Amino acid sequence: MLGASAIAGSAAVQGLDISPARAKAPLSNQQTPYFYRFNHGKMQVTVVSDGPLPLGDPSGAFLGTTKEDIGKMLSDNFLNPTNAVLEQNAVVVKHR
Repeated sequence: MLGASAIAGSAAVQGLDISPARAKAPLSNQQTPYFYRFNHGKMQVTVVSDGPLPLGDPSGAFLGTTKEDIGKMLSDNFLNPTNAVLEQNAVVVKHR
């Protein structure tokens, strides 16, 4: 939120138009691999996968906790405790 506010403030100072983008694709109920679409009120939300992000040893990525705690959290969620792989997703919201 702070980053978006800073960008909006900077754009206003520079006189740039920062109106929201308008999606031209029609609303759809079809699903395909690498994205998931669902409706929420008057919005259609699409979660787009940008693929896996292999981190390797998770202790370098998860700061503020012990290596043992990280291993337990991953194992408790059926994930490899020594080779973490995260999914990267972006959310696109279309207002109807």
